[in-house]
Amino acid sequence: MGSDIKAVTQKVIQIIGFVNTMFSQLKLTVVISSIEIWSNKNKISTIGDPNNILSRFLEWKHKHIFRPHQVTYLFAFQKYPSFIGATFPGKICNKNFAVGVALTCTHKACCDPRSCVIKTGKQCGSGECCTPDCKLRPGGIPCRKSLDECDFTEYCNGVSSHCVPDTYARNGQSCESGDAFCYEGQCRTASKQCKQLIGGASRGGSFACYDEINSRADRYGNCGRDFCSFSNLLCGKLVCAWPHKALVSRANLSVIYSHVREEMCVSTYRSKEKAIKNTWTTYETPEDRDDTFVQDGTVCGPAMYCINFSCVEIQYQINTQQCNSSYCNSHGVCNNLHHCHCEQGFAPPTCLEKKGEFGSIDDGHKAPSG
Repeated sequence: MGSDIKAVTQKVIQIIGFVNTMFSQLKLTVVISSIEIWSNKNKISTIGDPNNILSRFLEWKHKHIFRPHQVTYLFAFQKYPSFIGATFPGKICNKNFAVGVALTCTHKACCDPRSCVIKTGKQCGSGECCTPDCKLRPGGIPCRKSLDECDFTEYCNGVSSHCVPDTYARNGQSCESGDAFCYEGQCRTASKQCKQLIGGASRGGSFACYDEINSRADRYGNCGRDFCSFSNLLCGKLVCAWPHKALVSRANLSVIYSHVREEMCVSTYRSKEKAIKNTWTTYETPEDRDDTFVQDGTVCGPAMYCINFSCVEIQYQINTQQCNSSYCNSHGVCNNLHHCHCEQGFAPPTCLEKKGEFGSIDDGHKAPSG
């Protein structure tokens, strides 16, 4: 429904207004008791047909919704072109089944709001691969561009109105000319993170910087609950080298400076982060980290990267039995779905030489067989 919270809230209010016009003749009024917007990530998987989503939503509702209400609805985009909603037939008045899923129909001319189905003769109602005149885009048209050298472009497959799931290089794939590793579709380095966090000509700090700061066991240097052990020094707070005479200036960011071996080392703390859980540290669990901590997947040693405050060997983090360089005939890399993503001129699934071929069986550039 969009990423702007105010816009999403307004859309929901408008929808309830339309619903009330339908029920006004029955002298019924629908009132919003509360709205929860999942702005960071979905609390349940929204992949699959509406009935599957409905079941997952019902399970989530029973565990997390305690505010008094009569019916709970989930509004979302969904990759199923034949329906734009789902509920349990005949059970909407049963408190154990009082949920529904409203699946957004982007192109209003394509859907019948009364029957919640795609209009006769229309191929689709929403999605990156659905045209405004309700037709599927031809296969091979890009629908999600690559955002990083570890990320792959996805294409409309000519069958679905939605772009295929995101594909990217498997965690642990080398990038940045072999100096870094891919993780969750990004080539992660401390220098990139420093530039994003404090800007300027900042770069990842030296090991001496990390040793000085992440041994402190305070809000500027820690590995979560305590100071970082020697082997994990590079996996706690992000420490940057700051070459400028001017001080770092960022909103809601407190900064500490340490001069170590002719280098100005900088560590930061978000002044609006969650309340400190004890007197020494800022976070108890890795899941609570913000952008002032080293990202998972950042190099911390030879063939090693950071995971949850710890420096671990990559070979124990990936499953080479499902996919490996040999399986891809040395002309492709394994993606996050454990399939080969082949170089130009080589065909999936095993990257055998074939003119004009490329990519993987997952990126949508070819319509699915069968």
